[in-house]
Formats: sequence, structure tokens, C-alpha cells
Amino acid sequence: MPSIGIADKTTLDAVKTDTTSILSNFPISGGTDWSTKTPGMSTQTLSSNYSNTLVDITGSGYLVAIFNNTGNGTDISIKVDGGASFWKRIALMSSSANASFPFFIRFETSLLVTASSTLSAHLFGCQYILD
Repeated sequence: MPSIGIADKTTLDAVKTDTTSILSNFPISGGTDWSTKTPGMSTQTLSSNYSNTLVDITGSGYLVAIFNNTGNGTDISIKVDGGASFWKRIALMSSSANASFPFFIRFETSLLVTASSTLSAHLFGCQYILD
């Protein structure tokens, strides 16, 4: 039958030294403390033009989601930290559908989200978290 041994003090001290060395060279992060962040949401009833600004934030945080309540095509543009814009057409399968499109985009200095549509009077928005 196998036996279970109990480590002596010398062995325990060596393990502690090794563990301390590992932790100092490879720190373990507790992750992001989301309780210190500020959630936000911006909604807008779009007009039928191509310059609807949903959010224009100076600061840092995360873009979490974009949502739309129409099945017709809407173009969105996401510009992060003053860089190049990311463009996407959102089109749902049903004209009465509601949908949320999850993102998790980190921004350090700024976030600009615009929406363009040929329709008017439909709700569009985005959710974000600020540092």
C-alpha cells in the first residue's frame, strides 16, 4: 500500500523560496476590478442622414455592445484612440427585430461611434464602461 509522507521543515522552506521566486518573476494579477468602473449607455433615435454620433468619449474604457431595433441596414463606424475607423453594416433578418452586437474593445484616450442610416425614427445605441 502506498504511503503519504509529511515534508520536513527544510523541504517546506525550499518550496516557499521557490514559490516566492516564481511569484516575483511572474506576478499573478487579480484581473480587473469591475466594481470601480462606470457603466454607460447612449441611445439615439436616428434621423435619416449620415452623421448620427452615438458616443464621443474622451477618456479610457471599453466598448461593450452596439444595439439596433430595425431590420434594415445601418452602417456603424467605430474610431478608437484617434486611429483608423472600423466600419460595419448591421442588417437583421426581420424588420421588427431587436439585436445587440457584442464587442469588447478597449480604448485608452478616445472612442467615437457614429451610425448612418437611410431610415429615420429607429433606436440605435451602444453600451460602454469607463475607467
